[in-house]
Amino acid sequence: MMPEKYGLTQVLDQLVKQAEAHPGEAKRKPLSKGLRVDVMVKNGQMFLQISRANAWPSGEEWRIVTRDFPHPVPNVTPRRIFDHGIVRYFLKADWQIVEQPELISG
Repeated sequence: MMPEKYGLTQVLDQLVKQAEAHPGEAKRKPLSKGLRVDVMVKNGQMFLQISRANAWPSGEEWRIVTRDFPHPVPNVTPRRIFDHGIVRYFLKADWQIVEQPELISG
């Protein structure tokens, strides 16, 4: 039996499942204190970004989100993106999805 997931881990797990069920569509979840997480799965790649209105997300926020992400996140440096149209600041990364082999028990 899989352990129960709580808090941010559960939120991210649900967000990834929604993104996997709808390839090419960004799935978004606002979190507490103004942070937002966006996830998209497209053409074998995982896209992850965190953002805030009017301020950059912190490196600590990036570390916590990637730590609790349901799939392994490669050691990638997030890119900083500023959207002038809506005054939103993003830390964004994407990587190739690597399928984990099934373990055979017996």
